[in-house]
Amino acid sequence: MAMPDNVDLKSDLEKICTEITSANAVDKQRPFSSLWKKYVFEVGYDEFAEKTLIDGYLCNSINYWKDVWKKQKQGDVFFEKLLSGKRIQSKEHGTLVVLLGTLSICINEIDTAGKFVSQVLQLLSNVLPERSELNLDEFEERFLKRVEVRPVDELNLKVKAKNKKVLAFFKEVRKRYSDENLKGDAVVNRAKLDFVISLMSGSKEKKKKESLQEQKTVEKNNPDASAKDQDLTKELQEIKNKYSLLIDAKKRLERELAGCRDFFQQSRAEWKKEREDYEKQKVALQNSLNNRRLEVEEKKTEIQALRIQTEQMSAELEQKEAVIQDKNESIRILKDSRDDRYEKKMKSIQDRLAVYYSAFQDCRDKQMSDVLGRVMRNYLENVFEIIMDNKMDLNQQ
Repeated sequence: MAMPDNVDLKSDLEKICTEITSANAVDKQRPFSSLWKKYVFEVGYDEFAEKTLIDGYLCNSINYWKDVWKKQKQGDVFFEKLLSGKRIQSKEHGTLVVLLGTLSICINEIDTAGKFVSQVLQLLSNVLPERSELNLDEFEERFLKRVEVRPVDELNLKVKAKNKKVLAFFKEVRKRYSDENLKGDAVVNRAKLDFVISLMSGSKEKKKKESLQEQKTVEKNNPDASAKDQDLTKELQEIKNKYSLLIDAKKRLERELAGCRDFFQQSRAEWKKEREDYEKQKVALQNSLNNRRLEVEEKKTEIQALRIQTEQMSAELEQKEAVIQDKNESIRILKDSRDDRYEKKMKSIQDRLAVYYSAFQDCRDKQMSDVLGRVMRNYLENVFEIIMDNKMDLNQQ
């Protein structure tokens, strides 16, 4: 069931290994470390893990191997697989760098990894470059910087068989530090080379015997020289003690520097993420602002259209008010004219009716007779005629 995840993990590791260059190694270091350790914890240290370890050597890959080795406490398993003799085609000179790093582990972790030093030297002899091809800066960064110097007599490191080729290589590199006026890191690197060469030059017991024999011979032949040698030995021991203190201080500073680098990398990653989030927010806000501007422009256009429409309607309203005023004036004039005609008409009706009404008043108290009835009938017909002349239809029900 876990196979798809492992396939994706292998694919991601292969991809990041092809992307690693000297220019981006610092940025790729953290993702490579995370992927490689995850693969080893889930799958184990196999040929693929070894190949990617070598291909990713620019990202200090040997440190991740050491971290996993200590965490899982399976150092022998890792060493045995790495030193099995099955060489994997390396990216550039990754095999050389990884084996140099492995040698530094053997030296620094003598109690656990020291027993593999002879095998490491044997494999290292197969990939050593020519002097002209050696990148001294990389050699210092990938090997000398990792070596921890301690008094040789205190170390329980036994090289079963001296590897003359590797020993000659280190002695050849040592010649580049032969200038007595060296300062700073160059002096430290020279001391580390002397330390490594002394470890590889023979067993501790043989060195002690040679040293004691030489000392006895010198004391026998020259007592004064023996006293001077004792003073020099004491001074040398004091220098070694001071050097040991300096090495301890350097190691402490290197640990602090590593912590600062980790903090810087973490802070840089956080800053990049914050900057990416800020850029996304900036883009989102800019898009929102642009949308708002478009909406405002649309509203302005709509308002302008409404303003024009309002002005047109106001003009129409003024025109209609003027027409209404004209109509009202015409109605008033018509009304006034109608009232005048009405009054005149009513005055005419009144005048005509008044004639018959006056005659009626004269006859109303008289005794009715045939002649009077006919007269009154004529009056009444004339009254109705006046009414109908004024368009009053008396025949309607």
